[in-house]
Amino acid sequence: MQARARNVGPRNARAGNGMRSPFLLSGLVTCARCGQAYQGRTVNSTKHRKDGSKIKTLYYACGGWVMKGASACEKFLLRKEPLEELLMETIQGRLQTLLTGEGETVLREYIQEEIANQGQDPRREITTIRDRVAAIDQNASVLLEGLSPETRAFVDTKLRDLGNERRRLQDRLQELETAPYEPIDVELVLREGLASLRNLPRMLESGSLEERKEFVRAFVGGVKVMPEEARLELEMRRFPAVALPRPGNSACQVVAGAGFEPATFGL
Repeated sequence: MQARARNVGPRNARAGNGMRSPFLLSGLVTCARCGQAYQGRTVNSTKHRKDGSKIKTLYYACGGWVMKGASACEKFLLRKEPLEELLMETIQGRLQTLLTGEGETVLREYIQEEIANQGQDPRREITTIRDRVAAIDQNASVLLEGLSPETRAFVDTKLRDLGNERRRLQDRLQELETAPYEPIDVELVLREGLASLRNLPRMLESGSLEERKEFVRAFVGGVKVMPEEARLELEMRRFPAVALPRPGNSACQVVAGAGFEPATFGL
């Protein structure tokens, strides 16, 4: 997927001191050239407003260049507002696609993958083993009832074989019964996941800064800036990382995203 970005590159300005600002993409943007994270920066213009105050513009800048200068990486500033608006529009477009029906399909695929990764349900094997142990006990009883001096050697051999099999089955049964396994309630996970998905627009519209950052991270796995090519690559989750019920209790687990869809933007 490709798109053309707004003008998010640097204008004629010089880098000023860093400041603490509400950068929504903090920790998500990295430089493909040096591998350092992009940081929030303030650029002070040589021009002033009518009231005499300096004109300041917020940017994202490569941490390698910020800390060590041109010896570590090149200067490549991305204006905060256009970059964040571009990514927010992309995220909202993805959210609308999910809300109009695709979300249930993607989430079902994710749940089935989780079930497959969890391994085979041991309950069926446990039942089979218990049935076989009961059959062994029944066979042993029959053999003992027919025990006689003439059949002792035969019965002893059969009982020894049945005993060995029973011990192996008991060991396997203990292994299965003590292994952690909690079956996934597909319908419950699907229902809660879709409810969390429908709640995301509220988080975006009326949420705090931290909630808005949470919203962004639910969809975005990372943003890689390629200064030499003047473009960036966005890792967008097919389904956002939302809280889902953990099997067997009321706690929640976080979906690690149902796969990524890369998007490329020219700068």
